[in-house]
Amino acid sequence: MPSPFPGMDPWLEHPALWPDVHRNLISVCQELLTPLVAPDYYVRGEERVYIAGSPTFIEPDVLVVTREARAKYAPANPAAVQTRPMPSGAVVFPLTYIDDEVRERYLEIRERSTSRVVTVIEILSPTNKIKGTVRHQQFIRKRTEILNSDTHWIEIDLLRAGTRWELAPGPSDYCVILSRVERRQAENPTAEAWLFNLPDPLPTVSIPLHAPHPDVALDLQQALNTVYDRAGYALSVDYTQPLELPLPPEMLAWAKAAVGSK
Repeated sequence: MPSPFPGMDPWLEHPALWPDVHRNLISVCQELLTPLVAPDYYVRGEERVYIAGSPTFIEPDVLVVTREARAKYAPANPAAVQTRPMPSGAVVFPLTYIDDEVRERYLEIRERSTSRVVTVIEILSPTNKIKGTVRHQQFIRKRTEILNSDTHWIEIDLLRAGTRWELAPGPSDYCVILSRVERRQAENPTAEAWLFNLPDPLPTVSIPLHAPHPDVALDLQQALNTVYDRAGYALSVDYTQPLELPLPPEMLAWAKAAVGSK
């Protein structure tokens, strides 16, 4: 069943639902791009691992060990554990576990002959946009690394909440930013942006490769429609619930009318 909205669905922005939307969008974008860039390039879904409480992140090529899910320990005789004498000089303290790793996926387009990364495509998550948090700082560092490299950068922001890239033009509900290598290395660096609002269809964005290969086109609306249909969000999203980020009254009335026309 298709989405009731012509573009972005604001109910999909809920932090509890967005990880599933994000994961599916990454997969469908990879599926759409693969035949467009072949045979000279291929598309890979990569993963960034954030460790709770750490200021750094782990890229997949240096990730050696990941923690397995912790099994709960249940002693055969709990009373015996509670009454067991403590070693002399031992201090009892409350034990808290480190939070599990958080994994975020993104796309890389690689040159087939060299496996060199040509373009990185990021779809933002809520935690990427909360200014001042460790995850936001980690994301900014990752973006800065790419912008100082010979790799194109594409940032897809389908979330109204949070902090947008300060250099992005606006205002708008959503945006896509493209930073081409050759344009940011020019004497007067520039980037490109697609700005769109809730009533607008998602844009078809240009995906740059290496010269002499031309850009390919990624239809984000097609990607979102595919995700919505495959995941069955029409059956699972409760459109009677209030939005996580409220809309202005006139836009809320428009959104409710769109949902009511399903």
